Amino acid sequence: MCQLYEIHHAKYRHFLPIEVEDTPWYTVCIDKIGPQKVINENTNVQKVNAITIVDLATGWFKIIE
Repeated sequence: MCQLYEIHHAKYRHFLPIEVEDTPWYTVCIDKIGPQKVINENTNVQKVNAITIVDLATGWFKIIE
């Protein structure tokens, strides 16, 4: 669905509307992030992938590397 609304030449993008949910754990959003380059304290560059999980009703989130 997101790819249908994506405009590559736009300077900004609009998010798709999300229906508000009031029952915890009824709707959970999961997304992949990465690979992102991260520089640690020894100036070594590492590539990191992560998964984000968000419960829409409570706002609870978790990021897992």
